[in-house]
Amino acid sequence: VTSSEQAAAIASNLARNQNLVEQVELDTPPDPRHDGYDIVLWRGQRWVEMAWTLPFSQTASMSHTLRRVYDD
Repeated sequence: VTSSEQAAAIASNLARNQNLVEQVELDTPPDPRHDGYDIVLWRGQRWVEMAWTLPFSQTASMSHTLRRVYDD
C-alpha cells in the first residue's frame, strides 16, 4: 500500500465483500440418493450440502453438513 487513499479503498472493498457463513451439522434417517452440493430446504431456508456420510448400517443415521451464505 503506497497511500492512505489506497489503504482506505482496500479496506472498503474487503468490508463490502465480507459474507457471513452459517454452517450446521445434522443427522437424518439414511437416504442414499444424495449428491455433493445439493440444495437442501431445511427449516424454510435453502442450504448447500457440503458433505454427508452414510454408514453401512441399516440402523445408523446419515450425517449432513449444510452451509448457507448471507449476502449484503
